[in-house]
Amino acid sequence: MTHTGLLAVWLGAVAPIAPSSATDRVIVRVEPKTAAELALAIDAAVDVLTHHPTLGPIDVMLHPAGRARLDVAGVDYRVLVPDVAVQIEAERQRLATRDGAPWLETYHDADELDARLDTLAARFPDLAQVFDVGQSVEGFGVRGLRISAATGDRPSVVIQAMQHAREWISPMVAFCTAEALLEGYASDPNLAAALDAVEVFVIPVVNPDGYQYSRDESRYWRKNRGAPSGIDLNRNWGEGWGLDSGSSSWPESDAYRGTEPFSEPETDAVRSFIASRPLLQTVADLHSYGALVASSWAYTNDPPQDIALLRAWGATVTAQFNAHGDWVFRSLHSEDANTALGNASGTAPDWVHGALEIPAFTIELPPDNLDPNGWGFLLPAEEIGPACEQTVPGLLELVHFAAGTDEPTVTITSPDMAQTVGDAFDVLVQARYRGPFERVVLLIDGEATDAVDELRPFSLPAWGLEPGPHSLVARATTWDGLVAESEPVEILVGDGGSEDDDDDDDDDDDDDDDAPLDSY
Repeated sequence: MTHTGLLAVWLGAVAPIAPSSATDRVIVRVEPKTAAELALAIDAAVDVLTHHPTLGPIDVMLHPAGRARLDVAGVDYRVLVPDVAVQIEAERQRLATRDGAPWLETYHDADELDARLDTLAARFPDLAQVFDVGQSVEGFGVRGLRISAATGDRPSVVIQAMQHAREWISPMVAFCTAEALLEGYASDPNLAAALDAVEVFVIPVVNPDGYQYSRDESRYWRKNRGAPSGIDLNRNWGEGWGLDSGSSSWPESDAYRGTEPFSEPETDAVRSFIASRPLLQTVADLHSYGALVASSWAYTNDPPQDIALLRAWGATVTAQFNAHGDWVFRSLHSEDANTALGNASGTAPDWVHGALEIPAFTIELPPDNLDPNGWGFLLPAEEIGPACEQTVPGLLELVHFAAGTDEPTVTITSPDMAQTVGDAFDVLVQARYRGPFERVVLLIDGEATDAVDELRPFSLPAWGLEPGPHSLVARATTWDGLVAESEPVEILVGDGGSEDDDDDDDDDDDDDDDAPLDSY
């Protein structure tokens, strides 16, 4: 059976569950060895939790009869959650004990998430402004936060989250990214330079009705609340809409695409907002779970013309993710992703890439597909902070993407010209380009050193220099082979350190004063 055929089985079989029907459900990780076993697992499932299931481990929710079908057929599986109702109730009780907890230590309802936008705008009036996007099916306002130190139209990034209601971690990571930008402006020269040049628009909750329904009524609910049984917003965008390879015409399916493209007020409003940005550079669409960076096309295996750039950026974002946490992220694009995951039609990133001809990315947040805990969509609140720590640096790469220049530029930001330093110090480098960098290398007195960095923030260690004057140059190579060098910075290495070293120690004592909001 082809991937398309398998998806057709999946899309036709899946229906959302309500808490009242969760009492006899289990979640298992199936290890299908053949297409027939995979098809059986999908057909037996009440809900397929793994996005675009294909051969390899997939997580499914089963009732007793479905589990019996796997047992009779001899399909291998492992029980992750022995009682879904108990899992949902345990989460509810844990959250009930966290009323009044710090922001990053619990999940918040739709009203609280919306109010957080106003809180941030009030705390950072020079950098943040709330904007209206539109309204949901049930009349809830869909709003966002503009973040920039500049006025007027600038190159811009859109970070949106919560198209799918059960993916509670996604708006939290969106807010973490917003707060990292706001807090970092005063302390991080690289972020400050980016926000002086760009606008970042964060839309943390695209689907407020579905999210609140997931909190109040049906924890595994995925769609919005449109008639008759909800619409999958990330199958309602125009590019590839209507294809059965990755969406469904059956209203009860979790991947129901609606009656026409942009039939839903949420997708129509977000589409209109995105299209209104004249200098938009990229869009990130946050989901869970799976720990994945993917790009166009999702609805066809034919690669786009800029597939090399998409892969390069995906690799850089993924490298940042994997450098900052334990969940293992993958970078899969176009035919790579579709071979591994199957197709998805009518998605937001495909529409952005097709209609606006700019890069757009699907970011699947933690946990990864091999999570041994069986957390899936119910990532514990204790994991919000670690998820933010791991993913925010990669999302900030997309801000640097928007702030990039057509030709690469490189600047040494520390040490300063004519500064006296000790015999060991770090050279901080700011590099800008509308594409990722392969590496940045330090040259001392015209000779390349072993000091190499491949990820932002670029920091190149220097040590063992003889006392006296030295010349520092940073050389950056881009993903597509362009090379740029900084202007030389002339420094003086003193005997036995310098007063600057003592000043640095004093600054360290004040680090707590600069701690970010609800630090993560």
